[in-house]
Order: sequence, then structure tokens, then C-alpha cells
Amino acid sequence: MTITVGTDSYITVAEAVAYSVGRGWTAWDTATVDQKEFALKEATVYLDQTYTFKGSIAEATQVLSWPRKEVEDKEGRAISPTVVPQR
Repeated sequence: MTITVGTDSYITVAEAVAYSVGRGWTAWDTATVDQKEFALKEATVYLDQTYTFKGSIAEATQVLSWPRKEVEDKEGRAISPTVVPQR
């Protein structure tokens, strides 16, 4: 199993590991790479099927809900249609 960022996940396993380390999530450390990839794919499906995001998809051919165009952060700053916000 492999992850393709932008197709079935928003982040890589390495990015998820760095995120979990920064938050002290020790349970994530015991998961195998396959389990981590599965969890990231499931999380992506959950996000895209559960939330309605502002703006519209950046490209008609993209698979995931992000990146998006015509979106601002909570401070009113435009979010580039070429990025997926980290938060």
C-alpha cells in the first residue's frame, strides 16, 4: 500500500509522524507503515465526506477537496489555490 498525496491523502506518512511526535502521540509509533497509510487514507475520506469547505476546488481534475480557490483564513487573508493549509 502506498500513499499518493493529492489523490488519496493530504499528507505523507513522514509528515504524519512529525506531526504526531510534536504532539506526543506515542500510540502512532507502534503502528506499521501500512496501518499509518490506511489511517491517513481513511482520515482523508472522512474530511472530504464530512465537511463542506468554502470556495471551490482549484482544478476541475483534482480528486480531493483541497486545494481550493476563493478561500480566506479566519483573519481574512487569502489562501493560495496552490496549497493545502496545514491547520
